[in-house]
Amino acid sequence: MTQRPLISGPLGLGDLLDRAFRLYRARFRLFLLTAAIFLIPFSLISGLLTGQFLTGYMDAITAMTTTPDDLPSTVAGEFFGIVGGFFGVMFVFGIAGLLINAIVALALTTQGIAALHEEGLTVGEGVRRGLRRFWSYIGMSIAQFVLIFLATLAVLIPLFILIFAVIFAGAAIGATAFSDENIIGIIALVLVIICGYLVALILAVAPGIYLSARWIVATPSLLAEELGALDALRRSWRLTKKQGWRVVGYLILLYLITFVVISLPVGLLQQVIIFTLPTSGLGLATAVSTAISSIVTVVWTPFYTCAVVLLYYDLRVRAEGYDLDLRVQQLESQIQPG
Repeated sequence: MTQRPLISGPLGLGDLLDRAFRLYRARFRLFLLTAAIFLIPFSLISGLLTGQFLTGYMDAITAMTTTPDDLPSTVAGEFFGIVGGFFGVMFVFGIAGLLINAIVALALTTQGIAALHEEGLTVGEGVRRGLRRFWSYIGMSIAQFVLIFLATLAVLIPLFILIFAVIFAGAAIGATAFSDENIIGIIALVLVIICGYLVALILAVAPGIYLSARWIVATPSLLAEELGALDALRRSWRLTKKQGWRVVGYLILLYLITFVVISLPVGLLQQVIIFTLPTSGLGLATAVSTAISSIVTVVWTPFYTCAVVLLYYDLRVRAEGYDLDLRVQQLESQIQPG
């Protein structure tokens, strides 16, 4: 990294991903160990609990369907107890998962920033530095969630009204087309419904994608500049002000890579395991697939963090000439006595 600085002028999206990979490779063991310490134990415990629930659930369903007349009342009670206990445990684990992911994001981002400035941090040092901004990160995440939820709701309410209007109008047109056996009208109606569904889907996810893109570098801002929760969101918004669509494209590209690297292969593997093993082995299948998913996630999460950190500094280079500031600092350090 010292021979070819990673922060050196504005970069294209491909160059950003390339340098993120270089940064990841330079501190691979550190990044991987940081993510693995927190994510693997949590994922394994969650997978075992889910597998145990599914096994008990399938046993109860089998008992209720095979002998419904002789079904004892205790089986139904056990069934509802299993379902209620599972959702209770998953709620607690959901909260714990959010906190653990927050710690991992803060630690990895801290280590990525330090690595870019050629500073060596151990796992413990990265975690300790990240935890200094823990509550600010939690407040920032809550603010993001609330604002994205409200923006999505503002789009969905008129969209649902429009959909209901289109459904009623389509029902009237469809009734006429079917009664007259108008094939062209029926085909046109089906095409309108499909196009309307696609447009509604795009409009429903658009606010979340756009706002997530505008706030994508809030976490690096929070840590690198030691800002508060709302100040970090404002800082990210200002940095992405003239780069909105470029950042949206970068975020979508990362989502696509995530889908190809994690979601698609892990989903296919889970289906193969579930269909291969018998129903009695559903718990084992869930535990195995969860373990595989956690391993892939541990490998991928540091790369995603490096990509976001590189984007943060690229935006600062474009908006503030941050690379020039670094060069001035390097020259000053070289000419200082001693």
